[in-house]
Amino acid sequence: MARVSILMSVHGTGAWLPEALASIPWEMQPEVIITANGRNDWLHVVEAEREFGCANTFYYEDTLTLSDSLNAMLALAYGDYVMRLDPDDKLPKGALQAMLATAEAAPQTCVVYGGYIEFGERVRRIEAGSPTLAAMRLHPPGAYNVLVNTSLARQIGGWIEEGYEDWHYQARLLLSGAPWVDAGMPTLLYRVRPDGRYAEFVRTNDARVAVIRRLLEVTP
Repeated sequence: MARVSILMSVHGTGAWLPEALASIPWEMQPEVIITANGRNDWLHVVEAEREFGCANTFYYEDTLTLSDSLNAMLALAYGDYVMRLDPDDKLPKGALQAMLATAEAAPQTCVVYGGYIEFGERVRRIEAGSPTLAAMRLHPPGAYNVLVNTSLARQIGGWIEEGYEDWHYQARLLLSGAPWVDAGMPTLLYRVRPDGRYAEFVRTNDARVAVIRRLLEVTP
């Protein structure tokens, strides 16, 4: 059976880490790699390590960028596929199984994606079929988690510190030419909070779209 490596970078979100870990289907025997930013997050990681038996946990100082930590984990990953999971998000029941089955059934290397559930009620999707540049403009990719071949993630250079790592990462996956395949179900519980990440999203959405447009050389 193909194996999935799940990368988790804890950056001020350690308090929610146990919930994210509890959502992972451990019966699939995924490789879970966790890095902690600073001492406070590391204490949360140590507690989670005891509870869930995570073997691959690493401490790094807050001078290391988020992209650097993700790429360090990507270099260590031995799974056939890789995905990122933020500690303040969760996987819906059956999502990882559906994503892996979709990837394994595809005739070629692909990017598996799905919709997400926000605030426990709303589901958004990329339009049916492979995303186009127009779809990327209307539905920036950072709102979706993706499952990709580990070799493909390394081939495109992993994450780049643009301030909008996931958006840039997924845009480069699009540019790689690999087809995007819908897993057929929501694949992420996107637990943004009105007092934090949601407010940040509203403030920075225009800047994020600008990053994607610049990368893809799309004019407004």
